[in-house]
Amino acid sequence: MIAKWLVVSMKRSCKASLCWMLDWSFFYEPPFTWIKARALNEFLGAKLAPDCILMPGVRAVNWRNVSMDSGAYLADGVNLRSHGSIRIGRWTTIGPEAMLASGGHSTSDLAPTHSPITIGKGVFVGARALILEGVTIGDHAMIGAGAIVVRDVPPLAIAVGSPARVVAYRDTPERVWTVAGMRNLKGEVLQDVLTDPSCPAFSTHDAF
Repeated sequence: MIAKWLVVSMKRSCKASLCWMLDWSFFYEPPFTWIKARALNEFLGAKLAPDCILMPGVRAVNWRNVSMDSGAYLADGVNLRSHGSIRIGRWTTIGPEAMLASGGHSTSDLAPTHSPITIGKGVFVGARALILEGVTIGDHAMIGAGAIVVRDVPPLAIAVGSPARVVAYRDTPERVWTVAGMRNLKGEVLQDVLTDPSCPAFSTHDAF
């Protein structure tokens, strides 16, 4: 029992030390920006694109359950409660101190649960938003600051409040802002949004 406790404690200490070292400002200066993502991939089993950006204070319960596509960005203090998988699409921006919790507890017996969180491409999540397990957020949606997202958000939707509800829909963008610069989306695969009649944006665009 003591030996097992020591092993677990050492693993946690090594993980915490690595994450602390990777917060050094050195790793946010070109050409060293790729080192943080690669270190988390190699040592903690994450699946991060080499050009994604994780600012200081970003932490995950289990990095093996975290994947981020090209150009994705996590601002300072983002908390990934990654008991289940968390997938973040390319060019998505997650604001400061947001929490993504892919684990919870059963309402019947409080047993731990874990369902994946999937965030599409070009999504913007405001500061201190909370996204709960089992939620899928569609491409180019926007989540307001402080929102609590408990159900799926369609592509192009703007969702705010607690619990979050859709209040409007965006125009289909031709470009998206990222920390690394604008990305031109003209001709990109946005047709899955535009040609899907089940998407509310197809018929209720700009509805409140």
